[in-house]
Amino acid sequence: MSKTDFSNQAVAEPSIPSASGLDYEGLAPTYARTMITEWVASFILLALVPVVLYFFRPELREVLVKWWIWTPYSVLLLSVFVWAPMVAKSRGFSLREHDIHYKSGLIWRKAVSLPFNRIQHVELESGPLERLFKLSTLKFFTAGGGSADMRIPALTFASASKLRAFVLEKAGRPDEPPAHNSDVPPSDAPSAMTGDAPNDTPSDAADTPSVTHDNG
Repeated sequence: MSKTDFSNQAVAEPSIPSASGLDYEGLAPTYARTMITEWVASFILLALVPVVLYFFRPELREVLVKWWIWTPYSVLLLSVFVWAPMVAKSRGFSLREHDIHYKSGLIWRKAVSLPFNRIQHVELESGPLERLFKLSTLKFFTAGGGSADMRIPALTFASASKLRAFVLEKAGRPDEPPAHNSDVPPSDAPSAMTGDAPNDTPSDAADTPSVTHDNG
């Protein structure tokens, strides 16, 4: 019986390659407008509550017109136009030869790294508001996971289709038909590719788990 040499030497922290030098690509320029539209719509719906009470509860009218009710509301509404562009700018993704990365967060920053050989399938979805701005979201799933391990929002349909094909090719599933939400318009959704997706991952793929970094 042959004897296999095993080595488990200590690795010094300074010798570990740094991930801070990743070149992250920004999301679609219309992402900020998408968030502004969504948040303003939510504020409008919230404002309907005191308006309805004003007309149907006369005894509350004197309170509902007080400045200390509408001033904080107005400040929060205006802050959306400052906050949304900052949030959009803080998010982005980066591709390397063997993995994909996504960062987000202004105050609580988060970075997710996902090796290609762990990806089982990729979904493309687009809600009503995203369709309005011609955007879509890519969701990456790994083995044994019921929910998406990574979500990249605010991609154009063309960019999402191209990125999905690239990742599936790297993951060893180039013929997998696109899985997407039914809300994606047929004219905008990426065309399905023919062929059956292979059932097994490549034999030389390393079983490397996904990594999430949280920086307070």
